[in-house]
Amino acid sequence: GFHLLQNGHRSASILRLYDQDTSKAKTLAQAAPEMMVLTTDTVDEAVIGADGLINCTPIGMSGYPGTAIPKRLLGSQQWAFDAVYTPVETEFLTGAQACGLDTISGYELFFHQGLDTFRIFTGRSVDAAALRQMLIEAGG
Repeated sequence: GFHLLQNGHRSASILRLYDQDTSKAKTLAQAAPEMMVLTTDTVDEAVIGADGLINCTPIGMSGYPGTAIPKRLLGSQQWAFDAVYTPVETEFLTGAQACGLDTISGYELFFHQGLDTFRIFTGRSVDAAALRQMLIEAGG
């Protein structure tokens, strides 16, 4: 479920994690003591009742075909995010879109990491809208 923060942004009140390596999921769960984080034994368990889905695995990336969250589990959620950005349209996101979910591509993560990295290393900000337009015109 989600709750509204004072600034109007939404945040997760419960986070369910699945990883084939359960020790990794449990370590990550312990790193967020300020919220309820549950680890699950299967991806099916993690998806039940979720408002949104996030793929943080390399599955779906160029050279790693497939999807970490099978299409049969999609449809009851509101949104899906894939951290993979090559390709921009992954099998996971394509399946989520076909089921009517709002999607966010890993390209957005990649784009904003680049902006932040540039600012951190140079102390200068980039006009995000202008950069996005230049990338579109350049075919990226």
